[in-house]
Amino acid sequence: MNKFCKKKIALLLVFILVNFCSCNNKGNESYFTKDEKKILYDAVKIFDDIIKTKTENKVGIDSAYKLYFCQFKEGENIEILFDDINNKNKEISNYLIKLVKNKIFDDIWKCVYESEKKSKNIKQMKLDLKSKSRYINFLKIKAKKNKYLNEYIKQIENNDGLSPVCVGMILNNCDKVFLFNDSTDRLILAIHYITVVYREKNYAIPCVAP
Repeated sequence: MNKFCKKKIALLLVFILVNFCSCNNKGNESYFTKDEKKILYDAVKIFDDIIKTKTENKVGIDSAYKLYFCQFKEGENIEILFDDINNKNKEISNYLIKLVKNKIFDDIWKCVYESEKKSKNIKQMKLDLKSKSRYINFLKIKAKKNKYLNEYIKQIENNDGLSPVCVGMILNNCDKVFLFNDSTDRLILAIHYITVVYREKNYAIPCVAP
């Protein structure tokens, strides 16, 4: 094969690779717009703040998350995590209200409980993940090379929401499921634990009715 043919083949391969990457990125972007993602990623800021505060900003974000979540293996000290998230109740409540107003809430969660106490357009609600949603489709892109995330999605789809298996799997394999220096992985983790905490009756939150 002469040099000219080799050069043409090399250029063709580069062209195919660039187009393949471009298509994949477009597919990923199609589930949430840039404006929607900007709002969604506020959850990452809330959780980063929890982690940085608890680890006293002594290490980078990747090490901080690993250090924080390693204490919850096998369910040990889990009440610390619940308390830390509950202490951010105001910020998380405001975050969810923002998602409702921007029509993103229904692309992630369903309301599984509403209290009888209502005033104007405010209601108490408990949350669970929808088994069919834009968010699940978004997760499936991330799960292509992640067996734990794949199993997580299957459990949500089979149980129409979070199951004890989901919660235990994330708790015990957190550092295997997520790359903590990846903000998208931290978003998934934040949405997971917001759901875990706010599907408990004692942590029902005020939220604007959709």
